[in-house]
Amino acid sequence: MYIIRFSEEAQRDVVLLRKNAPLAFKKFLKLVGELEEHPRTGTGQVERLRHFKNETWSRRINREHRLVYEIHDDQILVLVISSFGHYE
Repeated sequence: MYIIRFSEEAQRDVVLLRKNAPLAFKKFLKLVGELEEHPRTGTGQVERLRHFKNETWSRRINREHRLVYEIHDDQILVLVISSFGHYE
C-alpha cells in the first residue's frame, strides 16, 4: 500500500473542496482511497501528465475539479499536488 501525503497547496485545496463542493469532496475521498492501492489505475479518467519532471498523474473528480498527484515508487509514496479547480 502506498503512503498518501499532501503538499501545502493540496491541504488548502481539500479545505476549499470540502467547503464549496461537498459532493466533489465525497468523491475525492473515494479517489484518495484508491490511490493507496493502485495509483495508476481506477476511476476518474486516470491519465499520466506529460511535461512534468516527476511521474505525475491526474484523475477527474468532477467537471470542475481534478486530483493531481506524483507517484514515488522508491518511497512507496503518493504526493497529492492539488485537488481544487483546473477546469474553471
